[in-house]
Amino acid sequence: MIRYIIVISFLSACNKQCTDKYFIEKFDKTIKVLEQLKSNGITQYNTIDSIKIASQIITTLTGIRPHISYDYTVVYHEKDFQKDSAQWYKWYEENKCKVTKKTFDDISFRIRSNYEKDR
Repeated sequence: MIRYIIVISFLSACNKQCTDKYFIEKFDKTIKVLEQLKSNGITQYNTIDSIKIASQIITTLTGIRPHISYDYTVVYHEKDFQKDSAQWYKWYEENKCKVTKKTFDDISFRIRSNYEKDR
């Protein structure tokens, strides 16, 4: 995961004119919620609600669904997370000039509102 962040940071430094710092921070934060599931499972700080919301945001934004197992317990296997995060960061590199703070915030707001409404 660290190598992906380093690569993104390096590429961002090379192409600052279309990189929205807010967007990459929010993008990384959303992925971090899913990474915490892989590392620590569900905790009081990384709840099932936050995991479902992050999963829906990243899927809506990128079109790439995280391969999280929702059987008897919620599990995100290392190999699945690595594959998914590589695809998300590839998507980011291809789309960073097209997505803005407003786009991310609109998606996030819609997902959170729908999630709360459906509960």
